[in-house]
Amino acid sequence: VIDREIFVIHGGISPRFAAKTLRDIPRHHYATLQGGPPAKQPTPNEGKDDEWQILMDAVWSDPEGGDYSGWEDNPNRGAGIMFGVDITKKWLDMHGFSLMIRSHECEPEGFKVMHEGRLMTLFSASNYYEDESNMGAYVRLDRASGMKPRLHQFITSDNDEKRVLSLRRSVGEMERGAVVQIRSILFEYKATLTAEF
Repeated sequence: VIDREIFVIHGGISPRFAAKTLRDIPRHHYATLQGGPPAKQPTPNEGKDDEWQILMDAVWSDPEGGDYSGWEDNPNRGAGIMFGVDITKKWLDMHGFSLMIRSHECEPEGFKVMHEGRLMTLFSASNYYEDESNMGAYVRLDRASGMKPRLHQFITSDNDEKRVLSLRRSVGEMERGAVVQIRSILFEYKATLTAEF
């Protein structure tokens, strides 16, 4: 949690846990989440199965867009849940958070803003699948600006040779970059623009 306002997590949230529950789990008991909950120790610990489920939800859950509401087990991953904007709003409001930042899904532009601007997926590994498959992104939060996220995108290459791009491709890259910058500016000034229009 950043400044008691922004919740950062790998996968997502779940109605099965609150931020305090997640914080209180002795994560050092879990070397891995593969293969199911760890065997109970000689001294029974009745919370192990629930703890494991909570950690699986935190790591593997995904937000759904559009008019999806509620939550259900995530059939795409076999773990975690899928959750809608209503769950995001309820969970963040319950904790007094304004924004959730997660990183679990590759996004073509390196980021994706969803759920009425209250959920941001950041993916910092550019070229995740192959060269030019996606951009990477990171966010900078500045207290002086009221913790408004400032997105930065990048793309890396293992190829040290200079690329010679066709005019069409160069223009396409420039246009995609402009669209991304416009999205970032619109997101940054969303509240002001909404109030004006």
